[in-house]
Amino acid sequence: MRYIPLSPLDRQEMLESIGVSQTSDLFSSIPQDCLFEGKPDLPKAKNEQQLKDFFSSLAQKNRFDPNASWKSYLGAGCYSHMIPTVVDALSSRGEFATAYTPYQAEISQGTLQAIFEFQSMTASLYGMELSNASMYDGASSLAEAVLMACRIQKKNVVYLSQAIHPEYVEVARSYTRDIGIEIRILPLNESGTTDVSSVTAEDAAAVVLAQPNFFGVLENLEVLSKNACASLLSIVVNTEPLAFGLLKAPGEFGVDIVVGEGQSLGNPQHFGGPHLGLLCAKKKYLRQLPGRLVGRTVDQDGKEGFVLTLSTREQHIRRDKATSNICTNHSLIALRSAIYMACMGRNGMVALAKKNFERAHSLAQKLCQIKGVKKVFDGEFFHEFALTIPKEAKAFLSIMEEKKIVAGLDLSRLDSSRNNQILIAVTETKSDEDLDQYLKAFSEALA
Repeated sequence: MRYIPLSPLDRQEMLESIGVSQTSDLFSSIPQDCLFEGKPDLPKAKNEQQLKDFFSSLAQKNRFDPNASWKSYLGAGCYSHMIPTVVDALSSRGEFATAYTPYQAEISQGTLQAIFEFQSMTASLYGMELSNASMYDGASSLAEAVLMACRIQKKNVVYLSQAIHPEYVEVARSYTRDIGIEIRILPLNESGTTDVSSVTAEDAAAVVLAQPNFFGVLENLEVLSKNACASLLSIVVNTEPLAFGLLKAPGEFGVDIVVGEGQSLGNPQHFGGPHLGLLCAKKKYLRQLPGRLVGRTVDQDGKEGFVLTLSTREQHIRRDKATSNICTNHSLIALRSAIYMACMGRNGMVALAKKNFERAHSLAQKLCQIKGVKKVFDGEFFHEFALTIPKEAKAFLSIMEEKKIVAGLDLSRLDSSRNNQILIAVTETKSDEDLDQYLKAFSEALA
């Protein structure tokens, strides 16, 4: 379809039809001191070669190119993993190169089938009965799960573990702050797992744990079915789905809702986004599930097809009746995750999880042999762990950066009392030589 711009006469007719004489009248409600006048101070236009040179110069500032000599051990909810070439090859096809669910969804059977397969594999990974078509990211998934639990239970208190990603907790607070939902934080014990002894069922809707938690420690999900927790909805947050290649799936513990971040399933770290929110639940909560849902059905001719189903849960109805205001999903990122999971298969996921587990434990054991270095928590972990070091974390990390190593996350950025603690993530992207180099540099930086 050709683009035909409005003529001056067209514009004038439109203005007259709404009762104003000029375009500036449309902005009369805005205070004069807030209005921008004149032209924006933008640089001159560039030709194609100048644009290439400009962005190439920006790219040169990227110190953490996987092909460069820098090595990063950052994690904290965003992980570096090897991505099979087939993921990029298939997801870049023109039929898929959009992050949007089409408005006439049923004309895009390929897109809907891909989302359906994504839902099936995600539900299987977490051991749950159903999954939605994806959310924006792990943080928004948690916030939506909190709202979902309060709707189901008709209560307004939710317990969140102190070991949930701090930024996830902040997003949940933003969602709930002005609608009368109270968030209570559960403390940690010496092992790094959550102490649920203060949970009461009187006014609470749900209790939320992370698996693995923010500090890398593995929680005992069996506590969710005991004592006061048993009468609450149980929610598990997961920022590393690959962990369930080894761990028992949350669904096997009877968990009601599982939310997660799907970035590590075939997606680069992307400088923090776009990522992928995962949300699974028991089938009995289907009508309260936020976001879109793809179903498989049969048309009047008996042919199998895929559709957006149960849409009365979302924005197709009155806003105050909808389960959420999320009116799309991250289809392209979900597609990449579906391709990744199909490519890896069950055995591949198990093998990869074992490799991550073994490499992380090997490095942690060797680091703790250095004088003054010890684990913050003695609980079991997957591929991420927190260490206390005999030096201020900020200064230590600066020394490591001089050696072209991003040694981990300074935990004092999130909690000022942890000024000598760092969080380290180890994945399959690090070779034995990389780990030996890290160990040597770590020891020298503390000398």
